[in-house]
Amino acid sequence: MPYCDQYIEELIKENGAARGFECLTPVHGYYDPEPLVKAMRAKIDDLEKKHGRRLIFADEMTVKTWRDIPEDLLLNCIKERDPFAFHRDPRVNRSLGEYFDWVLDYNFRGLLKYVYDETLYSYSKSYVEALKREFELDGKVTELARFVNMRGDFYKYAELLEPRVAGCYLTLTVTSSGRILWISTYQLPPQTEVLAKKLNYNMDLIRN
Repeated sequence: MPYCDQYIEELIKENGAARGFECLTPVHGYYDPEPLVKAMRAKIDDLEKKHGRRLIFADEMTVKTWRDIPEDLLLNCIKERDPFAFHRDPRVNRSLGEYFDWVLDYNFRGLLKYVYDETLYSYSKSYVEALKREFELDGKVTELARFVNMRGDFYKYAELLEPRVAGCYLTLTVTSSGRILWISTYQLPPQTEVLAKKLNYNMDLIRN
């Protein structure tokens, strides 16, 4: 949690934090991103009219700030018990998503990993029910970009890219509900070398 306000800093002081989840840069005050996002949306709409072109205004998530997440979910993050629980919790305020054309669907890659791990979600009924729940979360306010891997923690999902199974998960991705696919991934050194040594992953496969 590189940036967080004093409220979250106090939570960390009172409850402790898992390694890597410390408050590195406490910020004084609360800064609501909505005015900026609203102004950007208006400017993009004006540019569309001016140039007669379709422009995309996308974002990573619909959540405003860490402060706008229920305290029990914050503690899940701070303690690393379930850092991504807020993605699946209907209590989270997702209203910021109304300004975006789409956001990244982090839950989808987790769902595919559950299929790979042969959990309950490997059964078609449970898989479809999980997809439907997305439309009561981020999918209720904007469109979802389906993806498998991106950014620094994507090694957790590297099994989905192995040639023997990749075709299956590509099929699930392109046939899932929605119309947007996000195809992007990167892993920068020295993290690549650390992961290769620690987890015995084939980093050449992941890079390609």
